[in-house]
Amino acid sequence: MAVLSKNMLEATDLCEFFEHRVAGPVLVLGDPDQATPWLREGRLRPKLAIFGYALHEARSVACWQSLRRLHLPTILLDGAIGLRDQCGDIWSLSRPFTTADLETALARTGLPDRTHVLS
Repeated sequence: MAVLSKNMLEATDLCEFFEHRVAGPVLVLGDPDQATPWLREGRLRPKLAIFGYALHEARSVACWQSLRRLHLPTILLDGAIGLRDQCGDIWSLSRPFTTADLETALARTGLPDRTHVLS
């Protein structure tokens, strides 16, 4: 899974939440210029992406486009509401969000929550 966010405090919180719930490592990429080539070249293909970059910045848009070409389940932080209707694998989450909000978003992706599997 990948957390794409410039906000390292937010990224750390997201990592703590998801590392116990989604199998596999959680990678944080704080810079869209770093993430874009990884996505474009296929070096990064997570089961789930959390996209927190600002979509009004050109370099974030390039990263978003590279991510969308992979058709990965994506939780878009503060994203446009209409995107969910256009792409069935995107879920929008507004900041500030709670643990319950994250649990709901994870459930919507269809990925198994390991905390429920293990208990």
